[in-house]
Amino acid sequence: MAALGLTLALSGCTSRNSVNYLLEQEKVYFRNSMAKSIGATPGEMQRAFDTTPEAERRHAEELTKMWVKKLGKSKDKAMQAELQSIVNRLIVPLNTQDIHFKVVLVKEQQINAFTPGGGIIVVQEGLLMYCDTEGQVAAVLAHEIAHVLRHHPVKQRQIGIFRKAGRSLTNAITPESMQQSVGNLLRVSGGATINAAIRAQEREADSIAIDILVAAGYDPNEMVNVQRVFMQYAPQGSRLANMLYGSHPLSKDRMTAAQKKISEKYPGVGGDVTSAKFEKLIAAYQERRMKKIASELGAKP
Repeated sequence: MAALGLTLALSGCTSRNSVNYLLEQEKVYFRNSMAKSIGATPGEMQRAFDTTPEAERRHAEELTKMWVKKLGKSKDKAMQAELQSIVNRLIVPLNTQDIHFKVVLVKEQQINAFTPGGGIIVVQEGLLMYCDTEGQVAAVLAHEIAHVLRHHPVKQRQIGIFRKAGRSLTNAITPESMQQSVGNLLRVSGGATINAAIRAQEREADSIAIDILVAAGYDPNEMVNVQRVFMQYAPQGSRLANMLYGSHPLSKDRMTAAQKKISEKYPGVGGDVTSAKFEKLIAAYQERRMKKIASELGAKP
């Protein structure tokens, strides 16, 4: 009879009394407690450590909504559709692990695209102002696709938690009299190690992106060309500063790495660079770039 009672207790007459429910509640309690102790939110903890495909997509959609609310969604539906078409072409030859890819175009003027994971790729309009060809945009999108397939966004969110935990631990163990010197040194060295891990992800995504471009019939040299664009317009610091504080490799180093891979793996391989349709759609962005440059030049003394 006692054994029967134990069996019933373990199987759980109701979901709230089941072992699985109790374990889940314990996990939630642990995460919330840890989040509070390191200065993170429960949501950050959940997005970092819920790694099922369904959870990753759900968290990616949550983060995308936050970014769209902050930056504003682009009204250029034609370009939005074109970017989606480019992504659809890029993923045709791939094993996408049943991930549904979706592009979201936002108004932000910075030169950037990123992915929160789960198949969602956020493109900022500023990127289109400085990319000259469809192939260059495809190279950026292929890079983000690589991040998604390698589940880098989830790993980066976990790195973010470890960064906060490390900062909290450093503050706790560093004597108050030495915090200014030793504490800062520990934080910088720890941050440099974490940034090095993220830069390794970026290099991996660049390399995979070249393979994706070739498989989809784009010219792989467009990866070189887009890095040249970034090197020209995006701020470039020293290698030492980048090693300590930078989360992305320098564009000149990324360009050199792309040239090396293409010369070794895809010598003489070409492909599509752009299309008349894309050129027509991007013309307005190119005009905005010219106006911005003219305005900046006019503002200089």
